[in-house]
Amino acid sequence: MGSKGISINTHEIGVFGGTFDPIHNGHIQSVTEGARHLNLTKVLLLPAHIPPHKSNVIASSKHRLAMAEMVCQHHPLFTCDDRELQRQAPSYTIDTLIEISECYPKNTLYLFIGMDSFINFTTWYRWQDILKQCHLIVSARPNYVITDINQETQQLLSQSQVNTPSMLKKHKAGKIYLFEQSDFLVSSTEIRHQLQQTNERLDNIPDYIAQYIKAHKLYQLT
Repeated sequence: MGSKGISINTHEIGVFGGTFDPIHNGHIQSVTEGARHLNLTKVLLLPAHIPPHKSNVIASSKHRLAMAEMVCQHHPLFTCDDRELQRQAPSYTIDTLIEISECYPKNTLYLFIGMDSFINFTTWYRWQDILKQCHLIVSARPNYVITDINQETQQLLSQSQVNTPSMLKKHKAGKIYLFEQSDFLVSSTEIRHQLQQTNERLDNIPDYIAQYIKAHKLYQLT
């Protein structure tokens, strides 16, 4: 269902997008931890249709949406939003945020991204406009090194970072908050590789996602 049909009974909304190919415990855990930090009760989960920076999406939009919807059924924090899957053009973050802001003009938006994405945030399409639409919530690996971040993004961080959720909530948009997530290092690429190699149960994806993957023979799992 598209987000325009979703009723959101909160003034603060998290936004978390990705290819989710497949969605895994790292996705779920990092955003759940971040939402807990911010006391958020609703996060929109947005599977991407044609990511501008990726060309190796394996599972179809239909399957990736189905897996995201299953996560939402098991975790009330999440609500599935399929607006990006309705597009025939590449999905840019700024376009999605503008659409969501138009749907919920009185709500504050919090965009969740990982440190691996944030290190080059200032290379994103219209990144300045992104910060006009939302706050940026970055899940940092334990003991991250700031020199891993490009210089322009480091400068942005020095100007816009806040250190507590209470400081973040004094602004409508434009601030950056880093929280240290549990050391859960896993990627969809690694999971796809593991699925191609074994039929054994994987600890880094929920059982119901594993069952769906097996039932639909995704990622060459038989």
